[in-house]
Amino acid sequence: MKSFLVLSLLFIVLHATATAQSSTSPEDLLTSGQAKEDKKDYEEALADYERAIRLRPNLAEAYFRRGRVLAHQDKSNAAVSDFNKALELDPNMTDALAARASLLLTPRQDFAAAIADYDKLINLGVDLDQSYYHRGLAKARLRDFQGAIDDYSTVLELPSRETPNYKVASNKSIAYSARGSARLALSDFEPAIADFTAAINLDSRNGWNYLQRARAFEAKGEHESAQADYDKAVEVSPQLARFIDAGRGRRSEKTRAAARKDRQAPAVQEPKTAADYFDRGNASLQKKDYDSAIANFTKTVELDPKFRFAYNSRGRAFMFKKDFQRAIADYTSAIELAPLEEGGYNNRAKRARRRPRRRNQRFRQGHRTDAALCAPLRESRHRPFSHRA
Repeated sequence: MKSFLVLSLLFIVLHATATAQSSTSPEDLLTSGQAKEDKKDYEEALADYERAIRLRPNLAEAYFRRGRVLAHQDKSNAAVSDFNKALELDPNMTDALAARASLLLTPRQDFAAAIADYDKLINLGVDLDQSYYHRGLAKARLRDFQGAIDDYSTVLELPSRETPNYKVASNKSIAYSARGSARLALSDFEPAIADFTAAINLDSRNGWNYLQRARAFEAKGEHESAQADYDKAVEVSPQLARFIDAGRGRRSEKTRAAARKDRQAPAVQEPKTAADYFDRGNASLQKKDYDSAIANFTKTVELDPKFRFAYNSRGRAFMFKKDFQRAIADYTSAIELAPLEEGGYNNRAKRARRRPRRRNQRFRQGHRTDAALCAPLRESRHRPFSHRA
């Protein structure tokens, strides 16, 4: 009798569980998966989306969300397949179209296919500033620099807007910088200098624009102006020193002399603002006093949590200490604050290459993804926007 009661209770529990599971709708699973995705619990989110697909195989939203999770897991081929399926089921799903375009651009680097998707997004009027920019980026990778310039010019002509991802000044600054780089690639130096100057006026703490403007000045034979910009680039972003050709004797010697002077200079006063701590952190970084640099950059972000350059610089200090996990975390923070900026992706890609062998495959994939975001700078000399995920 006792065994019969136990079996009966077990049957009731199993029946209730099966009934509850069978009553879960695809919509419920989408909601549950989204909550898990927001918490970056990607495996559990993936399980919910796959259950939703099994329950309703023609649910376009489930394929889109599963593709989004797969993209987060660096499974770009599988993600593109899911976005293709979502668009097959719902050709008007612009989120899936934008996500596919982003993956085709990076890491797939199928630039012609990416341009085709951005053409569609532009025709539909979806996120015109980002769509034109990314199309320009793809054109530049195909060495259609004039086409890229036309798209960047359109970005600058569009009405300004602010979104949670970026501010107007940052958006415009990057567009000017990108257009200047494309013009530099075409040896159109005066307009390139004007664009880099406009970018600097909007964002004076980005050393890359000084470096690019210096190259334009140097190509014109204006060596004093070029030298001043090379020095400013190193002052604002010390890590850019490696981009300055060591073979250019006068310039490299002047840079080394400036670095020696900075290392020997005593502290003038106790820092008070976030910018003061940031400057002192950079001075410590040049002295290779990485613990002091980290302490100062940490104080910078405590006073100004949105000071993205401090995250990049602190990540660099962690890298020198071989604390790669914290370095990548800081570069990721910089990317989240300014997903349109190239620096964080470039740095995170380099750190990924230095991970231990036992995790080499995973971080090689991460390196390829981040490096692809920066590759246009090495080829077409400009910095990309962040890509829509």
